[in-house]
Amino acid sequence: MLSVLVWVSAVPSAFAPSGVSSATVVSFAANVQPVIAKAGCAARACHGAEGGQSGFQLTLFQYDAYADAIAIAQASNGRRINRESPADSLLLKKPTGQVPHGGGKRFDVNSPEYKALLEWIEAGAKPDDDQTPYLTDLTIQLPVERFEKANQKAQARVLATFSNGAKRDVTELSTFSVTDPGVASVNEKGELTALRRGDAFLVVRFGRYVTNIPLVMDIPLARKPPVIARFQPVNEVDRILKNRWERLGLAPSSPADDWTFVRRVYLDLIGTLPKPEEALAYVNDRSPTKKEELVDMLLRRPEFIYYWAQWWGDMLRVEKNTMKDPGVRAISQWIRTSLLENKPLDQMAKELLTASGRSFTDGPVNYFRSTPRIEDAVVQFSRVFMGVRMDCAQCHNHPFESWTQNDFYNLAMFFRQTRMRGGPDKDEVTVEDLPKPQPFNIPKRARPTPAQAILPGERQPVETSLNLRQYLASWITDPQNPYFARAFANRLWARMMGRGVFEPLDDYRQTNPPTDPALMESLADLLRKKNYDMRAFLKEIAMSRAYSLTSDTNPANEGDTKYYTHYYTRRVPAEVLADMVAWVTDRPDRYNGYPEGTRAIQLEEPNTYSRFLDVFNRPKRRIVTCDRDESPSLTQALFLLNNGAIHAKVASREGIVVELLKAGMSPEQVIDQLYLRALTRYPRPEEKKVVMQELQRTNNAVEVLQDLLWALLNTKEFLYNH
Repeated sequence: MLSVLVWVSAVPSAFAPSGVSSATVVSFAANVQPVIAKAGCAARACHGAEGGQSGFQLTLFQYDAYADAIAIAQASNGRRINRESPADSLLLKKPTGQVPHGGGKRFDVNSPEYKALLEWIEAGAKPDDDQTPYLTDLTIQLPVERFEKANQKAQARVLATFSNGAKRDVTELSTFSVTDPGVASVNEKGELTALRRGDAFLVVRFGRYVTNIPLVMDIPLARKPPVIARFQPVNEVDRILKNRWERLGLAPSSPADDWTFVRRVYLDLIGTLPKPEEALAYVNDRSPTKKEELVDMLLRRPEFIYYWAQWWGDMLRVEKNTMKDPGVRAISQWIRTSLLENKPLDQMAKELLTASGRSFTDGPVNYFRSTPRIEDAVVQFSRVFMGVRMDCAQCHNHPFESWTQNDFYNLAMFFRQTRMRGGPDKDEVTVEDLPKPQPFNIPKRARPTPAQAILPGERQPVETSLNLRQYLASWITDPQNPYFARAFANRLWARMMGRGVFEPLDDYRQTNPPTDPALMESLADLLRKKNYDMRAFLKEIAMSRAYSLTSDTNPANEGDTKYYTHYYTRRVPAEVLADMVAWVTDRPDRYNGYPEGTRAIQLEEPNTYSRFLDVFNRPKRRIVTCDRDESPSLTQALFLLNNGAIHAKVASREGIVVELLKAGMSPEQVIDQLYLRALTRYPRPEEKKVVMQELQRTNNAVEVLQDLLWALLNTKEFLYNH
């Protein structure tokens, strides 16, 4: 990807762009595409629409530069270009309002846009070819390293570097935006204005290229900065977060108590509520190493395997309609065995990407069953292993990133040396390698354009004796690769902390940068240092002070949604919640096709019938996604309140209330046990008082205690990890 540099002027008032060369570049990519992008000419609402506008069509978001150049310079008998008198070209007269234009006036005569187009016409209005200098770097220059007062202004400059050594100031042909408009604003000329203390990114687009630069607003706080000395970091993650908080004037919440922590870490690591005796043992333990001992124990529990196997199943879209039942069993067994053996994440990725053999016996082969089209293979690879969305680029250039249609289909070439054919058994497939890749042309091009095995960010095809899938697997898992460690570190962090450093988890881009670049870099580096050991990485997070913070906020962090100054509450996943209800009521669920006693977190795929799981957004795994929808809804609330199956569990004569009373517990002791089972804490005095009063009023212990159980299951405290 393009690099970003910061230039700091010693004399800001005399700021001028540095590094502009005398060498020149006149090309369609350097002169015309930036103007089209800035004016929005190739958007769907304009000439990028199907059929174009007023007889003039450009490819959507300029995915075919050659076709666009031909459309402008040669289509309609070349009427848009006047080679004898360039200034009289329709390409210039229409957008400047000299002749009627359906899109209205887009820029002035003698504006930078006008001059760029005129220069290209005067140079012959030719499409670019292999000899045309191409852009190699896009640099944002700022006269200040940080902003120190409100309404402070600074002019950004954009410098483009080309393959022939030419360097041009392209500020006036670029478009600008800020990721957090509440922190800073920027006008169309690139002039920044500081608004309040905080961080953001300045995003710049020049033609089809996008880059960004962090903005630091060190504007003095209106109030005295909070004291956060009590937060003592225990690892690098804590230190980075604390530095961020101090600079932004944020104060972390206090540490969570032992009751809260033990419930939280059980749910986050093994998707299971702690039993009352397990929670009590932790709370009463006075050992200074009890937290580490608890985390280590949970990482060894069998529930860890089932819980995280579902995480993998979501990413790999494990489901029987695509893979068939034997395939689901094969890949699920491979995932669970890999987790049991603590196989490194990079090794799992390699085994998936290079898998060959039969889908019913060789588990990783099923990775390719969910990618029947070559386009599906690229989308799944980019989202799962790179953490980026290249989906748009299969039809047109990405509107918010530098990914092009060429990038998409060149990446597809790495899967063209693989064949999937029928296997020995019915509905089975066999994946095998071919002696050489099968050539194909990039679709929807004005001239044949063969796809080439070119890696993202590169310009030349790879030269290798390896099978292309093997080469791709080695590239993506190389420690120097920027994508893999970042993608998986962010997903694991989000699973533990309630939010990714960038969201959505599979949509990293220059226009969607991490909220804390230093934290993201540190997490990716940590995963590499742990040799992609998932358990070791999760332990580092669980042992951090940041993870142990309470979800309660204070006046200095109540508006924080991205800096981790408190634990972010979220509804537990559907399968975990179903198991929680079953365990708290002591009435296990039964799932068709599975042995009695099977828990929801043990289900291998999402087509097993369960109204409960569907209401709580169990993913169907039909599309590639690395996120789960764990947002609450009115449907879920009504389901918990009125569902007959849940009521039957609560009111069962063999349920937990009757069982505890039969065991000789007093109603008061049962109250304690219900709170411990559902909320992992004892009832507060006022809570117990209300129940005891109701017991005295009705003299029907079973009914009152079952009502209490039903009420607990409907509390946010039960439904959420907090």
